[in-house]
Amino acid sequence: MSHLQLELKPDSTALVQLASAVERFAEEAGLPLPLAMQLNLVLDELVTNTIDYGFAGREDGYIRIELHGEAGRLRVDLQDNGVPFDPTAVPPPDLESDLEQRRVGGLGLHFVRELMERVEYCHEAGENRLRLERALA
Repeated sequence: MSHLQLELKPDSTALVQLASAVERFAEEAGLPLPLAMQLNLVLDELVTNTIDYGFAGREDGYIRIELHGEAGRLRVDLQDNGVPFDPTAVPPPDLESDLEQRRVGGLGLHFVRELMERVEYCHEAGENRLRLERALA
């Protein structure tokens, strides 16, 4: 079983710290490189959005991340005390229209949903709580 706990401040330095921690976790868990890269992409997208929109420059918050690799499954738990936001409620992006006609945004969350098998959200005790899961293979 592999496990990582990480607490980040909602600022740009968090992304460097996150990438390094995900790399260590991936090595410890023996994740194949493509899966490690996907995990890093998913977490970078979610943490960037949280920093940019959930805290709007406020630096007194936190982003907590737990990664679990066990029994052939990867589980990611994210918690933050930023502005409530349910990423599961964001509609899928328009991938069919011409680029000029498409609404801006939502593509990163589309990648999150595509790369993970399960995405669940709740807002509880003043926190955004997001759980992601997928097979390790």
